[in-house]
Amino acid sequence: MSGHVFWGVFLAGEEASWGQHYVGWGTPQAWTEINDQQETNLHNVSNLFDQVPLALLVVGIVLTGTLGPWLLLNRPGLLSRQFNFTYPPLALVPLAALIAACWVYRIFRKWEPMQGYDLLRPGEFQEVFIVWYLLYYALFLLWRVRRLRRAAAPYFEG
Repeated sequence: MSGHVFWGVFLAGEEASWGQHYVGWGTPQAWTEINDQQETNLHNVSNLFDQVPLALLVVGIVLTGTLGPWLLLNRPGLLSRQFNFTYPPLALVPLAALIAACWVYRIFRKWEPMQGYDLLRPGEFQEVFIVWYLLYYALFLLWRVRRLRRAAAPYFEG
């Protein structure tokens, strides 16, 4: 569990620019030259650290959070039951759909007729929805682990 805590703190700190906005430390000159938002984080240094991981995460959430549940309900034999434990629950479909909607909006707002109608910051909304999705998914996995342990306990108590 300590590894999960480490990555959670790392990702939260990375997104919050390592406390710059909360603690108030300044950005060293070397970072202002390479970071497009003049913050002390890695994800604004290069698309390799920002856009590529984000795109992979969004595609994964949209596929597993919308298409996966649909397949489980409508084509139950298509997905292996061996991995049932890991499939996101139906309760996460609305969040996955909101993440997908933000993704589509981010693409279409660059289209010429959409110029001037950018009232929302879809990237920020999408980030919030992603965090909630991952949090709820982790809680569902924890719940499933505890339920499986309780069900298996009588067999191991002797």
